[in-house]
Amino acid sequence: MADNKLDKAHAENKTLRSMLGKIHTLTSEFFKEKPTAEPIPYKTIAEIWNIMAAKNDLPQVVKITTAMKGHIRQRHIDLERDLNRWHNFFKYIANNDFLAGRASPGRDRAKPFRCTLLWATQETNFQKIAAKEYDQ
Repeated sequence: MADNKLDKAHAENKTLRSMLGKIHTLTSEFFKEKPTAEPIPYKTIAEIWNIMAAKNDLPQVVKITTAMKGHIRQRHIDLERDLNRWHNFFKYIANNDFLAGRASPGRDRAKPFRCTLLWATQETNFQKIAAKEYDQ
């Protein structure tokens, strides 16, 4: 009788381990990171910005921070993963007197506002730029 109980417990243990293995496989597949269509070209985007920034006396990117990567990743999706759209976005900033720091300083400011890549890629600011809310 003890052997019968031992055999039954062994069978239940084997079934339980099999079920746990299946659950582990299913959850691993579910939570596995999905590959993106292509890697985000952070460095290229920062280089495009730096070229425009150098020509317009705007702050250049020295280091691509984690926060900046998050903003760039989202805007890259918004811009349909198209580097030409980044060029156009940066050209718009360069041609905008307020964003490029050519407008008079605002109230309580000693110097004019000067756009940075981090600021321009934050969601709210990006939306305002896209909506041309900074046009004068």
